[in-house]
Amino acid sequence: MRWLWILCLACSASAQVVSFEWTERTAELGLAAFAIPGRALTAADLDGDGDFDLLLADRRPASSPAAALKNRGSQGFQQVALDLVPGVGTDVCAAQGPPGRPARAFASGPFGLYFAGGTLRGDFRACEVGVSVLGPEPLLYLAAPEGLRAYAVEDLEPREPVSAAGCDLRGVLLLPDEAILTCGQGASQRLGPGGRALTPVGTGGRASGSRRAAWAAGDIDGDGDADLVESANDAPPTLNRRAPDGSFVAEPLPTDGRGLGDALLFDADFDGDLDLALAQRDRVALFRNADGRGRFEPAGAWEVAAAALAEADLDGDRRPEIIARSAEGDLHVYSSRAPGGFLTLRLEGWDGATAGAAVTLVAGGRRQSRRQAGSGDLHFGLGAETTVDQLRIVWPSGRGQLAQGLRTGKAYRVREGAPVELLEE
Repeated sequence: MRWLWILCLACSASAQVVSFEWTERTAELGLAAFAIPGRALTAADLDGDGDFDLLLADRRPASSPAAALKNRGSQGFQQVALDLVPGVGTDVCAAQGPPGRPARAFASGPFGLYFAGGTLRGDFRACEVGVSVLGPEPLLYLAAPEGLRAYAVEDLEPREPVSAAGCDLRGVLLLPDEAILTCGQGASQRLGPGGRALTPVGTGGRASGSRRAAWAAGDIDGDGDADLVESANDAPPTLNRRAPDGSFVAEPLPTDGRGLGDALLFDADFDGDLDLALAQRDRVALFRNADGRGRFEPAGAWEVAAAALAEADLDGDRRPEIIARSAEGDLHVYSSRAPGGFLTLRLEGWDGATAGAAVTLVAGGRRQSRRQAGSGDLHFGLGAETTVDQLRIVWPSGRGQLAQGLRTGKAYRVREGAPVELLEE
């Protein structure tokens, strides 16, 4: 029986959860006092001062459909008014302009799209700004029950809509040349390049009943292609790994599937691999990318009931914080204490447009790929590496740019067609 006892000990050791090292800093950053009813949030430079502020959906009918929390550095955050008419906000998004200019804020809801100086009537469950399937320039994408609608960011000139009959569209995830449409009925839909074809994706392609699903995209295995994590409230979460032919192959994730909400792929320990956070009914479950190829293992949890997750550098130390927002609207912010090296990039396109920029970084023989989805800095974990061998950027304009010799632990500004600049320490 001695061999059986040893085997049981080995099984127990292999199942042990090795947690990430995180510190909650909600009170320190002055965010503990805010509890605005609503689920969605995004980070953007709303006032053009170089710091990332927070934009929150507000579901109270008599209030503004969105609330803005201005980042005042060491003085914490302060709620400021937005020039929006009263309405119910279910989602928020922002279009970042050229450096020094405020981002343009949008809020969507069951009665319309709200923006400074006007509204666009309609039932819009979600909004996203970026470059994707319907045009080469950044567009404002809106999820309406009947399908996907898109508008030019500046003048809201409409583009050709995409019908999603029988879908009851609830949300949209933008990828470089395709989009994932979350449906309230049936499986989510994959909209191909140019908005030409809708095919089922997620949960193994099987149909489901009415649900709320969330998606996260990132290169979890280092092959340069974006993989997907789907977190739906009526099914276990799945990893949809991109195959060489461009299709997705669904795999289960190691979680109990309790009350799933938002999902986030991010480098929790700065080792160069994308890890995973899943918002659940009573916690945020964390998973380590154990082999750098997408084999996720449990790595602890934050005991907070979160509905939405976001990543942004709120304190200016060039390392990102993770923001969790509960369904009741309160905020929780966490910072990593991981010792791994990191690098931060702030991209600036020649016309202010960076959404859609593709960035590939090589350090120590390992390659990491990121795609600029909207506004915000890009963060790379580098582990024990001290320098970057090569950085390559393909801008939305199609122009390529190379840089070498960047150092770990620094933040750099990259302007299209100009030498790389070290941001202030």
